[in-house]
Amino acid sequence: MESRGSSKKSKSKGSVDYDYSQFTSKVKEKLYHKVWVRNGAVIEKKLNIVALENAGIKWVQNFTTMGWIELTKFKAESILTLCQEFMANIKYNPETEKGNEKLYSWVRGKKLKITLDTFAEIYAIPREEKLEFDFSDVGILDVAAVSQELFLDGDDWDGKTQCNKIRFKDKYLVLFLFSCHTLLPLKRTISMNLTRARLLWAIGTGRTIDLPHMMFMTLCVAYAGGDARGSVPYTGFLTELFKRSGVHIPIDFTRVEPEGAIDRSSLSRSKGQRKKRKLEKVASEG
Repeated sequence: MESRGSSKKSKSKGSVDYDYSQFTSKVKEKLYHKVWVRNGAVIEKKLNIVALENAGIKWVQNFTTMGWIELTKFKAESILTLCQEFMANIKYNPETEKGNEKLYSWVRGKKLKITLDTFAEIYAIPREEKLEFDFSDVGILDVAAVSQELFLDGDDWDGKTQCNKIRFKDKYLVLFLFSCHTLLPLKRTISMNLTRARLLWAIGTGRTIDLPHMMFMTLCVAYAGGDARGSVPYTGFLTELFKRSGVHIPIDFTRVEPEGAIDRSSLSRSKGQRKKRKLEKVASEG
């Protein structure tokens, strides 16, 4: 469990005496305790793309073309207390206008600014101008075409209900897991929605994607929908930002190391995949 930093209370009822070294206001402090410390957190996972390639699950060419190879290797510890403080202290109404995206927050009294370039620099991923997929453009979606690309033959998805992981083709299951942990961590649980489905389809069919913009918007969505059912996304990214920005990190705070990489074993550990292979074996023997 993450060690929590001591919350600093105001010295009197007058706001003029409030200690701003940890939170920018009493409202933000309450938000931290009522929402963000109760939330889950999404820890990034590496994608062992070479091992998957050797196992016949081929993503190297797609990720090389997109310039995302370094992202598959991203490994950074997460200091959840500071990530939670960051989410609580975000300045109201981040700027999301195209071409002027920016977000401000404070951690341990240090003012931090996040732009699209921040994601590009820390994750070592490029910006794209000629887009064929945009985070906000999820209405234009041929669900039948997406289902045919992502799921096993005969499996249709209506674009609304949750779909079991057993329905994914193997190559898209590993990409789905990578999206839930690193590309598009919208919830603390592994979940499917139109945005994620279209992202997987766009990657698999070689569409150009401005990933830094998509990640920035995901962070804004997580903040705007802040409640106890949400999650803190991009914790490794945020922790790396704190270090590069000179934020004071208390020595007694727990560091959460990245989880194991997504690889071929991620398929064998899936209950759904084991069930699918058992059914396939029975069918072949019959």
